[in-house]
Amino acid sequence: MQRKKILFLTQCFPYPPDGDGARRICYNFLYHLGKRYDITLLSYATAEEMTYIEKLRPYCSRIITVLPPGQGLLRKALSLFCPLPSNVSMWFKREMVRTLHELTTAEDFDLIYADMLSMSLFIRGLPFAKIASPHDAFSLLYRRRVAFLRGITRLLYLWEGQKLRRYERRILPLMDGCCVVSDVDREYFAGELGIPGVFTA
Repeated sequence: MQRKKILFLTQCFPYPPDGDGARRICYNFLYHLGKRYDITLLSYATAEEMTYIEKLRPYCSRIITVLPPGQGLLRKALSLFCPLPSNVSMWFKREMVRTLHELTTAEDFDLIYADMLSMSLFIRGLPFAKIASPHDAFSLLYRRRVAFLRGITRLLYLWEGQKLRRYERRILPLMDGCCVVSDVDREYFAGELGIPGVFTA
């Protein structure tokens, strides 16, 4: 029996799984999904991270990488004036758009899985079943942090939090499902923001 095909997108190359929590979560998803599905991994990766590609071969039938966009001070400053939240706009790259278009034009996938909030932007209009996995409700996270901040930092967090909330409410309902890591995030998305199909992994 032919295994179902999943195209798995992520902004953080999932190896080694000993860095931040996002990398470990991504690796664990691949580890378990790779046992049951045919996984094509499309990931940003630095030159150093690309040396670990063979470590992911047991879980992925195909691995495609794109060099990540620059994260310099100018790009960070310009992101303040972008309508998209910075943790989405900072990860936008046209090469990723082209690579994704080539993949989805040439092949049918049973599911596209966008790991991290930034990746949901790339898949929003694709004619496949889609799951976004932002891990956390970032607008809720920013709301909590604001209470402990003062001055210009507080204003920046308020502005970014508003952009995150608008983005989550606009983009996540376009998916067929939304995967988060905690019940608190699930209840916030489903209850306060009215996002359908939210579930915990």
